[in-house]
Amino acid sequence: MAKARTEWAKRANIAMIEKNISCQDIADKLDLTRQYVASIVYGRVNSPQAIARISSLLDISDDPVSK
Repeated sequence: MAKARTEWAKRANIAMIEKNISCQDIADKLDLTRQYVASIVYGRVNSPQAIARISSLLDISDDPVSK
């Protein structure tokens, strides 16, 4: 069974769509791999440091439960 997305992952996906930014764009700007960024953005991997960096880039809260 698939793991449910976190509130942060939902916010990140919405921000990516609104800003027209792909996982590859984020990976290039943060010097990460596309696969790692996708794993974080889709909620498969929980890395507080990477979430904070991606949140800063997307201008969203890195709080895992805020809406």
